[in-house]
Amino acid sequence: MSSLYDQFVTMIGDVKLYRFPFWILYDPGSYRVKGPECRKISNLLEPGDILLRRYDGYLDSHFIPGIFTHAAIYLGNVDESDRTSVPDQSDLSRCFEAGPCQVAHSTAEGVHLEDILTFCRCDDIAVVRLPDQIRRRTDLKRSVDTTGYAPEEKSIHDRLEAGETLSRQTVVALARRMALGDLGKEYDFAFDFKQNNRMSCTEFVFDCIKSANLGIGMFLHRESLLGGLTQRDLLQPDDFLQPPFRILHLSEQVKVTLQRARLPSAPPV
Repeated sequence: MSSLYDQFVTMIGDVKLYRFPFWILYDPGSYRVKGPECRKISNLLEPGDILLRRYDGYLDSHFIPGIFTHAAIYLGNVDESDRTSVPDQSDLSRCFEAGPCQVAHSTAEGVHLEDILTFCRCDDIAVVRLPDQIRRRTDLKRSVDTTGYAPEEKSIHDRLEAGETLSRQTVVALARRMALGDLGKEYDFAFDFKQNNRMSCTEFVFDCIKSANLGIGMFLHRESLLGGLTQRDLLQPDDFLQPPFRILHLSEQVKVTLQRARLPSAPPV
């Protein structure tokens, strides 16, 4: 009897009650990414690194193609002086958070900052990094469209086009300014990459680094969404797992999934 009672009390401890909407949820697992993995990630991160994450059991995991369902960019230290870089100063509390380890990403609440430890509350995570040296790729079969590039973005594009090799730090410095400039934008539920007043998560990350696309080679591709109900030309989080990005960290379960799917991936360093 004691054993059955202990099991019952343990089960009750894993039941979540949400008053609005009224849901009763049994969740015995909690998030799979724990403290040691969070510390490992925090120690290896550098500004400009791209973070990918996924959750078990969430409905959108079945609607978004690929393994990972979300992408973000790590900015590192963000201080109060960076507030002036946000175009819309009317509601900074919604999108701006100063701190030493800030991640910028776009969710249903829009483009905003949050601490890396908050971001790591998930079931699987990956960290990828741009190559240290970025040069024009000679194998691109499509041209890079620079329509809408800011002058600083066009400058980096032109330098790559002229054959110059750029450091990762050069691209990341501009990516950081682009990320701060996108804070406050609403989420793009339509996944329309042809406009940038609203941004999905991958659209936002790509917007930060697109100045170096001659050396990166990321292009929109047709994907089915919502279980095949609709199709869009977009980028998905898994696209950041491909070369020339370097994979610095993968959660253990994702390593197994990648091997089973036989997807191309670089080994973690």
